[in-house]
Amino acid sequence: MKKNYVCFCLILFVMVFGILTFSCDNGTTSSITTDTALNGTWRMSWGLIFSEKITFLNGFFENSRLYIDPEREMFESKGTYTTNDGIINFNITHLHGNFLRNYFSGFSEIEQKWYTKTELMLYLEEINYEGNFHIDYYYIPEITTYSINGNELTFNDGSNDTTYTKIE
Repeated sequence: MKKNYVCFCLILFVMVFGILTFSCDNGTTSSITTDTALNGTWRMSWGLIFSEKITFLNGFFENSRLYIDPEREMFESKGTYTTNDGIINFNITHLHGNFLRNYFSGFSEIEQKWYTKTELMLYLEEINYEGNFHIDYYYIPEITTYSINGNELTFNDGSNDTTYTKIE
């Protein structure tokens, strides 16, 4: 009887371990992929005023704007991404205080650092923010198609193409 119990426990352990190891997707399994052709820094110009810059590195991205006069970089968002057959899924994990200060009223005193959604919600509570900033909108995953042709990266959201040129 004792031998059957040990055998049963061993089989149960192996089954649970196998299920947890091979069927759960916690972001580290082989089902999550990133296209290494995206790795690097890409830039898209918006006329003479500024350009947008996005840097990809093995599942992480960072987005900013580069202004010409005066010359400066304004960090906007960063997070993670996955790719699959020409589709990219962006998950914003942080917004930068610089972006918030420049685009929304009520953020003039915010520190120039990265904020998770939780940190930003705490900040808004702390200052009793009553403005028109919908925090959830900025942390919603974004899915779009993309293609790479040489040193050009093109995103298509279903209606518009946006093309970036690789600079690094």
